[in-house]
Amino acid sequence: MTTEQNIVHNDHEDNEHQSQKRAKPNPIIEKELNLSIIHSEELSKFIPNDFPTTIDENGRIPLRRQIFNDKKVLRTVLTKPKKGVYMCNHCDKIFNTFGELLDHFDEFNVKRPHKCSFDDCPWKIVGFNRIRQLHRHEKSVHSTEKDFKCNVPNCNKKFGRVDLLNRHIKSVHENKTSRFNKKMSKEQQQQQQQQQPSSDYNSSNDELTSGGEYSPVVSSSSIDQQSQQQRRGSQYKHTIKFLTNSDDK
Repeated sequence: MTTEQNIVHNDHEDNEHQSQKRAKPNPIIEKELNLSIIHSEELSKFIPNDFPTTIDENGRIPLRRQIFNDKKVLRTVLTKPKKGVYMCNHCDKIFNTFGELLDHFDEFNVKRPHKCSFDDCPWKIVGFNRIRQLHRHEKSVHSTEKDFKCNVPNCNKKFGRVDLLNRHIKSVHENKTSRFNKKMSKEQQQQQQQQQPSSDYNSSNDELTSGGEYSPVVSSSSIDQQSQQQRRGSQYKHTIKFLTNSDDK
């Protein structure tokens, strides 16, 4: 084998080795969790291979690790991600992912003692720092009671909190470009188009008589046909009269 062939062969082996390395599953995932519906790449993003099991000398377990060890909660976190950003209600810092928010809580050892009571909710692990925040969360996320109803026609949306109702009204009904308003505008145009032909028919083909009844309106073509028939009739009358007079003589 020449030197050039040897280099190509080694490059080929390196590429195969790298592809096998990329395809190798996360050992932590294989060992601690078996969720076939979730791609291993999503799990690796949430908790990398080198993520620590403890974060201080007291053996404190990171929040990411606690969520990772709870299958129900982990499934909720990875299959039902929140839209938008995450904001810390302690310092108003903003994070792009839920994991970054958890790391922030761990970094400052934030105490959030009020836990959600639902088994598959991540906030049963993360918790809230005030009891009213917990009650607000459980009512808006987990409660089936929706006491605040939107009174806009054709909407009928219900919400568990008044602030959610106000947000809905502002973002949907007061927004001219919202999907709801576009739909209502389209339906209104369709109704107007359906009503238009009947009014055109009445105005073009009928006219109101003095007695309040509609009578047909004669078109210009029908008028021409009637005049032609009248002229032909007069010609025939003249001929008949001429022949009659001749017979009398």
